[in-house]
Amino acid sequence: MVGPNNNQKRPRILAATTIPDDLLIAEVLIHLPAKSLARCRCVWRSWRAGIAGAAFVRRHRELSRARPPSSVLAIPRRNINDPNHATTSEIAFHRVPLLLPPHAATEAASELVFEMTWPEGITRAVHPTHCDGLVAVSTTTDRVFVCIPATREFVALPLGTHNAELDHCDSELAPPVAIGFDTWRNSYVVARYFYRTYGDSFFDDDTGEWAQEYDIGHEVFTLGVAGGRSWELTEDPPHAIIGAQRPICTRRAFYWHSHVPTPRLVRFGLQDRAFQVVARPPTTGGEWNPLDDMAELDGKLCYVHAAGRSSMSGWPTTGLMTCGGRCAAASTSLTRSPCSTTTSCRWSSPTTGTRW
Repeated sequence: MVGPNNNQKRPRILAATTIPDDLLIAEVLIHLPAKSLARCRCVWRSWRAGIAGAAFVRRHRELSRARPPSSVLAIPRRNINDPNHATTSEIAFHRVPLLLPPHAATEAASELVFEMTWPEGITRAVHPTHCDGLVAVSTTTDRVFVCIPATREFVALPLGTHNAELDHCDSELAPPVAIGFDTWRNSYVVARYFYRTYGDSFFDDDTGEWAQEYDIGHEVFTLGVAGGRSWELTEDPPHAIIGAQRPICTRRAFYWHSHVPTPRLVRFGLQDRAFQVVARPPTTGGEWNPLDDMAELDGKLCYVHAAGRSSMSGWPTTGLMTCGGRCAAASTSLTRSPCSTTTSCRWSSPTTGTRW
């Protein structure tokens, strides 16, 4: 009887387990940040096609919104009061973490995300707005740039209609643009206002309201559409728009600030491409601050009023009503610490997000 030879190796059985691409894309890649997805697009053609699909983009956007913003994106611009140095060929995007302890909230805490050189020059004064990782950068000219810092894409949109407001303001004014996702047309849209004629606003003692001589227009640019390489005119806004305050895209619409004849919001619906006037929430004493802003909280539009140097008040509007109605909301007092500043460099308005 011959026993088994212990020195004889038993055949090894290899069990190869393959995860289907559709499952890998839908359950694994969908949770990666945009920067990692950009690398994954170069691995397999099937991954590239899946990541570029409309359903994947929509779901990834929803998950990104569900995550609390972990940082803000800032564009530092050197402030030089010299008309001959109003432009620069360089632009950089920095990630600034949120909720840092006071001793760590320094310039060293920022992280460089992306920088590039634009030979034609970019004005030093810029105004960024963002949506789902896309950043629209307006300048003190009619030029608008769109950037995806996570993928290092940076393009200049065609020149829009000339804004006469730029001819009457100093070189520090960069009228903001709006950027958002149009769910009805399944595409991202950039919107800008412009003045055909522009006059300074003044207070009319007879009416007790602010007045202004102007002729305002509005146009949109659809990103990523074949043949859509020009701005499209929409109906004109019903009131003048403030160039010093940035708009926001939420609830499938763009909201602009207006103060003539009285402070109010102007809503541009993405579905019908029509304007609607929305009343601002009331503030104590009825006073408004140029630093007032809008933000999206849990999918709802929130109006933020700078009540003082170290405090602000916010009103989440549960039901956006037309002018004459009341904004249903209760004010919530918030506190903030004064921001530290430097004399040689200023930061543009930061944008919050999770996809930088």
